[in-house]
Amino acid sequence: MNKTEAAQFLGIGVRSLERRMAEKKIAFTRQRVKGGETVVFNQSELDYFKQELYQPTHESAVEVRQGSPSNSSGMVTNSQIMSEIGESLLILSEGTQAMLLAIRGLANPAVPLHVKPLLTIGEAQKFSGLSRQYLVAAIKEERLNGEKIGRAWRVKRRDLNRFISKLF
Repeated sequence: MNKTEAAQFLGIGVRSLERRMAEKKIAFTRQRVKGGETVVFNQSELDYFKQELYQPTHESAVEVRQGSPSNSSGMVTNSQIMSEIGESLLILSEGTQAMLLAIRGLANPAVPLHVKPLLTIGEAQKFSGLSRQYLVAAIKEERLNGEKIGRAWRVKRRDLNRFISKLF
């Protein structure tokens, strides 16, 4: 039986068959033919592999631990399983919260206003207590030094302090 016939017999593709041949999961022999070399499969080997291929596998959904269970029958109870699931969820929850806090810290680092040399109009508004319109008007009237960087105004903290001190 050649590769194509063997793949059809097993119900898999030729590439899957070749992969299993490379993994040495299927026995085959090579025979010389007129045009070169061909692969031949033994029918009994293919029958055995087909049984193994379509053998249902069942895995336990719950891991049963060896040791001394709390009850004398050696069985793990639903309450024990639920308790372990609850503990696992708590650990996951704490880890998730820590990760979210770290991400928020990276996305929006909290830099105090008194440390920043350049302030946006919104920050200058918070720092001074003056309205946004008043600050923009002062910049346009050149009573307050400011620079438009991109689409937003920036004010030096030192210049804002001077401007505030001159108000009264």
